[in-house]
Amino acid sequence: MRIAVTGAGGFVGPWVIRDVAAHGHEAVGDRPGPDVTDAAAVAAWLDAARPDAVVHLASESSPRRAAADPERALAINVGGTRNLLDAAIAMEHRPIVLIAGSVEVYGAPEHLPLTEDAPLHAASPYSLSKVGQEAAGLDAWARHSLPVVVARSFHHTGPGQLPHFAVPGIAGRVAAVAAGLSDTLTTGNLDVARDFLDVRDVARAYRLLLEGVAAGRVPGGTVVNVCSGRSVSIRTIVEILCRLAGVVVAPVTDPSLVRMGEPPEIRGDPSRLVALTGWAPSISLEETLAGVLHDARAHLAAR
Repeated sequence: MRIAVTGAGGFVGPWVIRDVAAHGHEAVGDRPGPDVTDAAAVAAWLDAARPDAVVHLASESSPRRAAADPERALAINVGGTRNLLDAAIAMEHRPIVLIAGSVEVYGAPEHLPLTEDAPLHAASPYSLSKVGQEAAGLDAWARHSLPVVVARSFHHTGPGQLPHFAVPGIAGRVAAVAAGLSDTLTTGNLDVARDFLDVRDVARAYRLLLEGVAAGRVPGGTVVNVCSGRSVSIRTIVEILCRLAGVVVAPVTDPSLVRMGEPPEIRGDPSRLVALTGWAPSISLEETLAGVLHDARAHLAAR
């Protein structure tokens, strides 16, 4: 397949491009792609790329930034997705569109593990924008038969993630302690637990879903959790990073790093993804964190 990627210059995009290329597909289109809020630019980009499938990653991915500027988050996540879908619907050869959604659409869950049938609860500007993004995709499938799949991705990390996200932020502070540049390790809430995946496993899941739609194994309009089915506490992540870095330091809670009202645990059920694609996580948490710590050390050395 010819696979175009919006947001190809972000965290997940390069890993998707590497994965699809390694499995016999062709990644097409300019990087990082068009400004998705510009409908004409999106249509021109898609017309030039002529893909068989699109992985739609271009989004406002930070809940903090979305809270600071909700209108921008909605314009990118909902309006940008609508622009892409409209352009795809207008094409003679309509591509499969995979929308990279978010676990945040579930809000604070009452029951775990989360299945795709769990109620949605948009409790923030970011989660509202992701619910709207999903709705746009499912509407395009229902009204125009555009082959759309929504991947509700749970927390993922790995090499290349920016330091303002939780895991690389912690890794950067651990690396600073290991280098003798700091004697304090600040963290947010250590006791929350999240369902983490390596970004490379997420990229593989996206490819398998596209291949499944193309082969008729994954129906259009499918919503699927991309998760491990296991949760790990931030405390455990800190402990592993400290062990990998060879440091012994007591973490100190920084109130600015604590998200108010965050649920104590988020854990998903990957059964639908496994049944549809045969996917299973392949990269251990320790390997993932070793890659994140390597990045953090490289950033320190480059200063």
